[in-house]
Amino acid sequence: MQVRADGAARLSFSSNDYLGLAGHPRLAAAVAEAVARFGVGSGASHLVSGHTRCTMRSNSVWPGSWAGPACSFPALHGERRAISALVGREDAVFSDELNHASLIDGIRLCRARVLRYRHGDAGDLEQLLSDTPARRKLIVTDTVFSMDGDLAPLPRLAELAERHDAWIYADDAHGFGVLGAAGRGAFEHFGLAGPRLIHLCTLARRRGQRGGDLRRADGGRLAAAVGAQLHLRHRGAAGAGRGAAGEPGPVRGRSWRRTHLRALIARLRLACSDLKCGCSNRRRRCNR
Repeated sequence: MQVRADGAARLSFSSNDYLGLAGHPRLAAAVAEAVARFGVGSGASHLVSGHTRCTMRSNSVWPGSWAGPACSFPALHGERRAISALVGREDAVFSDELNHASLIDGIRLCRARVLRYRHGDAGDLEQLLSDTPARRKLIVTDTVFSMDGDLAPLPRLAELAERHDAWIYADDAHGFGVLGAAGRGAFEHFGLAGPRLIHLCTLARRRGQRGGDLRRADGGRLAAAVGAQLHLRHRGAAGAGRGAAGEPGPVRGRSWRRTHLRALIARLRLACSDLKCGCSNRRRRCNR
């Protein structure tokens, strides 16, 4: 990403706008048009002020993850509400020890029993699932762990969910838009689909803007309580967000961007191959 600092051109490595779409002219034009038409705020939650035509169009266009109904929200605080809608006091949450802080906050709010398993260790998770009686069991994990860059063992977790009658809540913040043949995220990357898989997708890395949606990986409908939590507690998306989200053109033609991104990743890894790795992988020897 090109930036200017102190009057000089610089190359920034700190952005997570992975596909470089945050400054796309078509998205900028859509934002300007939506702000002029709808203003800078929605005024209230969906329940109070309702939906606009632009909101409904953005809900059907931008996610592009899996066919089927989704619960969208304008900010990622929605994931905290969603976890609370899925589990409660009589339930158990099984959380990867290196999950992102936003997931940890959502887990704390749900009031379920919380058990942490060793990072990426399906064997440790299986033992906890076997030893823990609960009304409902929810496995919560990032798909791509942003500090280390490694992937959760989702195929193995899916097997455990089936065996122990559990659900998987997968935060695909760093995989959606990047992983998979069509950029649909980690579930597409691993070829997974099923009613036990809940997929959290975000706009932040895919398009460099706020918001996201929550859906089942098999295209089925989420429990009504989840949608109610998101629509009762969250303000509707502002005009800017609705406008950009409803402009699908740059996203639908982005395959070359993923190819370019992977080429840059390979180039960086090659350039750093002779350097001592300083990653935060504390549980096992890094082989990168």
